[in-house]
Formats: sequence, structure tokens, C-alpha cells
Amino acid sequence: MKILILDDEAMLVELTSNLIRQMKHIPVEAVTAEEAIAKYQAERPDFCILDIYLEGSAMDGLKVLEKIKKIDKDAVGIMMTRLTDEESIDRARQLGAFNYVFKPLTSKEIKAMVNQTEKYLMERKNG
Repeated sequence: MKILILDDEAMLVELTSNLIRQMKHIPVEAVTAEEAIAKYQAERPDFCILDIYLEGSAMDGLKVLEKIKKIDKDAVGIMMTRLTDEESIDRARQLGAFNYVFKPLTSKEIKAMVNQTEKYLMERKNG
């Protein structure tokens, strides 16, 4: 599976990418909103892990999800954040986010999230 990872913290993107590679998946890395949208359009990953707060980007991860959903209405996005505000969680749900997770994530949590999403995608594909 190809997985887009968006986080403004390059080190977290690299750590998550390494874990995804260990799981025999292909990471697609982005550190800005604009880069994530361009890479989504070019690479068409199976799902996206998107940080909500993106320092230095013109838009947040929720706006990225909204734009990705305009490219592909069936896109699967997992939102991650350090914030616990209900407004962001509600907006993520309204935009059709598959899941919403809180940072920092452990390796075990990332693996479980990837496995859960992979299972969902297989079930959706097989109808």
C-alpha cells in the first residue's frame, strides 16, 4: 500500500516513513500542505495520514483533506494532532476523515492504525 504522510515536523515524517517501510508499505512524504496535495494528485496513495496544524503552510491539514476529497471523493484520510479541540474533531468528521488520532503516536499505535486502515480498505474493495 502507498501511504501519504503529511507533517510539518520532518523528523516525524521520516520516523513514520521508516516504520511504514518496515511494514512493507510505500511512504509518500510531505512537509507542507501544497506538497501533500501535489503528491496526492501525482501518486494516488491508498490513504493519507495528515497532521492538522502545519506551521509555515498556508492551509491546515483539514483544508488539505478537503482538497484531496475534491480530487478523489473516496480518499481515506486519518487526521493527527496534538490538539484536542472538539471543533477540529467535528470538522474532520464532516470532511469524511476515516480516523482522528492524537500525537505523539507510538510505533505500536502507528502499526495498529495502518493495519486497521488496510483492513477497512480491503473490506471496502471487496464490498
